[in-house]
Amino acid sequence: MATSEQDRSGGGVSKLQLVLFIAVMGLARVGVGVGEAGAMSVVHAPIGAAALGVVGAGIYAGSMGAFILGGWLAQTVGWRAAFMLVAPPGVVLALLIPRFARLDRASAGRRERKPDVPKA
Repeated sequence: MATSEQDRSGGGVSKLQLVLFIAVMGLARVGVGVGEAGAMSVVHAPIGAAALGVVGAGIYAGSMGAFILGGWLAQTVGWRAAFMLVAPPGVVLALLIPRFARLDRASAGRRERKPDVPKA
């Protein structure tokens, strides 16, 4: 029985692997959506639209910087070492978030709303 080149090289993907990959990526995307939705409501409530714009622009600026600097770093030191170099600053930043991102939860839900229709 003849096998194809892909079968001999071990590069084949089973249907189960494909289904699991799609499920995991879907769950990851749901997690990102929930996180962004939670962050946007927290940022938007106390400080307004300017902060929301900065956060929104930061998503694209960070993605662009990650591709440029990450590619350069991977070419320079290798992709494994690049991951090891960028992990510690990420952990430090994650630990600093509670210190700098404080929210007065008591007043977050009590914003004064202006009426849509002027009073007659």
